[in-house]
This record gives sequence, structure tokens and C-alpha cells, in this order.
Amino acid sequence: MSNKVEFKNVGKSFNGQPAVSNVNFLINDGQLVTLLGPSGCGKTTTLRMVAGLELPTEGSIFIGDDDVTRVSAAQRSVGMVFQSYALFPHMTVMDNVCYGLLANKVKKELAVILATEALDKVGMKQLVARHPSELSGGQQQRVAIARSLVTQPKVLLFDEPLSNLDAKLRRKVRQDIRDLQRDIGVTSVYVTHDQEEALAISDEIIVMEQGRIKQIGTPKALYNSPNSRFVADFIGDTNIVTCEALKLNDNGTTKLTLEGAEFEHSKRLVAKESYCLSIRPSAIRLFTANVGNSIKATVLSSSYLGGHKEYNLRTDAGQELFVVDHSFDDQLSEGAVVYATINGLGASVVDE
Repeated sequence: MSNKVEFKNVGKSFNGQPAVSNVNFLINDGQLVTLLGPSGCGKTTTLRMVAGLELPTEGSIFIGDDDVTRVSAAQRSVGMVFQSYALFPHMTVMDNVCYGLLANKVKKELAVILATEALDKVGMKQLVARHPSELSGGQQQRVAIARSLVTQPKVLLFDEPLSNLDAKLRRKVRQDIRDLQRDIGVTSVYVTHDQEEALAISDEIIVMEQGRIKQIGTPKALYNSPNSRFVADFIGDTNIVTCEALKLNDNGTTKLTLEGAEFEHSKRLVAKESYCLSIRPSAIRLFTANVGNSIKATVLSSSYLGGHKEYNLRTDAGQELFVVDHSFDDQLSEGAVVYATINGLGASVVDE
């Protein structure tokens, strides 16, 4: 039985103002897909329409082969993991996970068995007698996931589930969620505004802006081949510059030039025309001597972040470049003259 999620021409308006417009996507059975975008982009409204907490103004929503467009949340077989965990503080872990089952008239003995299985899946079986106040943030999140899993939903929804955790714990819990989702194979929809989180956890990402989908793709495809300036800038850091196509190569690639530095682009472009280019900061390599085929620049600022160094440069032509350097070379000082080369694998032509 398929547990795919599909939106067909879905729109949602509040008081005549569109929050989501003409949204179309397909989440295949067992996938984890993230809705990503800035505040107000429509991602949470879209998630709530999957859950049945909001009904669309237009279009159709399918879960599996069932049209659930007008089906209530209680009848959709959807589990929700909230940002605030929403655990009952006066209840034990076991009672929290059993609550939904007991509310649906499941016998106590069976509810305990199902809850124990769900808690075992998330590694919390040994803490069933504790109260939420006795758990860490990561442990509370696992209990919240177990409570959603215990009803055996067709689709599991995550509403910014890591936003209450510190950075180090976020990295660990997001991997726990990903591992758990893969083990169980439940179709999942995940909402976040955190680009790194989306890249780390998703099979596919749906990038949204102002209620519309800007691009859908795998994390690698979106990072390496963004289709617009917005997506390039939102999926990690980037440099937006103007370059010129010099010539077409016999293998279907194009030679580009930026302030004298030449590099290959993987797609066929029109020679002698200018293009808007997204260059990832890690695709720029810096040298202290002129190595040829490079851009001369001056270091405006320099930051050491342990695992890498970050530089802001100004080229002789006046363009500013942001560079991430993962080498073990000595840190460059402000005012230093450098020569930058570009790896074309980190460059994409984008719409303005």
C-alpha cells in the first residue's frame, strides 16, 4: 500500500489573501522531504494542509491513493511532531505515548505493548517511568516522535522539531531522526528554515518563497545547480557575479571568464553573452602569488573558525567575493593581496 503524498494545484487563502498558490509536488512512499524557506513563505501552511489542520481553498491533496482534500485531521492517519514537543508534564513517558491510543479506545494492555514498541524504536524504552522535566531536550523529542509513531501513521510530519535545541544537540538529534525514519520507512514531511538541517536530512527539498515553489530537488542538485538567485542564496552561502561566455567546447561545456580568470561550465551557453553566476565560497581557491588564470583581489576581512577560514575580498574591478578556505594554510591578514582561481564545478548560471 502506497503512502505517497501528492499536491495538485493546491492554493490556500486567508481573508482573500493567498498564503500558498498553485503548489504541486509528489513525495514518494518512504521519502523524507523538507519544505524549506524563510518565514512567511508558506511552508507551515503547506504542512498543516497535509495534516488536515487547514483545508485548501483550491486544488487536491492525496495520501496514498485517497483524496483527502476535505477529510478531517482525525481521519487522515497522520502523525505530527511539534516544535514544542507538546508533552504532558504531569504524565510519565509511558503515559504520554499511550495517551493517543487510550483516547481512541484502545485497551490499556494493548496500548502499553504498542507504546513500548514505539519507545524501543526511538531508544527510550528504559526511561518509561520518567516525567518530561527529567529528560533532556533530545530525549523529549524522541518521546514526541514515539507518541506520533505509536498510532502507526501513513505519514509523519515534523514542524521545526529541532528549533528548541542547542546547535550541538541539533546535529545529533537530526541524525537520529533521519536514521529512525530510514529504519521505519515512514513517509515524512519536514519543515525548517535552517538550510544546513535541510541539506543534512532530506531525500528531496522543496524550496518555497512567497507561497510558491521555487525549485524541487535533491540536496546535491539544489546546492550545485540552483535555478535562481533566490535558491542559490538561500541554500548556503554564494557569490552572485556577472561573467561572460568565451566559447563553446567540443564536449558541450562552455568556457567562462570572470575578470580574466577562465574556467569551465558544465552546460552549453551562448558564446559572447553575459550571465549571472552563482559561485560557491568553497569553489574559490586563494594564492599569495600570481599563479595565472586568476583574479587579483585584496582581503577586506579574515575570520578563523577552527575547521575553516572565511574571507571577504574585493577584486581589482570592485566586486566583492566571500571565500571559505578549508586548507591548513596560514590565515591571511586584512589588506593582503591574493589571487583567486575558480573551480567551475561550484559555479551555476542562475536567473536574476
